[in-house]
Amino acid sequence: MPLQTGRRSNDGSEPQQVCGSNQRELAWTTIPVFIVLVLFMATSDVAARGWDRRSAPFLAAPRSEPPEIPL
Repeated sequence: MPLQTGRRSNDGSEPQQVCGSNQRELAWTTIPVFIVLVLFMATSDVAARGWDRRSAPFLAAPRSEPPEIPL
């Protein structure tokens, strides 16, 4: 037996339209655009300078020889 949660009108009319807030719509659009622009600028800055290990000291230095594996 299906559970009925509400009544449907079969008259074909559209539901009542709700007007939104222009400020919220503007914020909803501009905040993600701002985030994408910041990430794009940071990425292009690194790409333009090249990846330098001195600018990223948290990375481990590359090894010249592979580590020894005990047998």
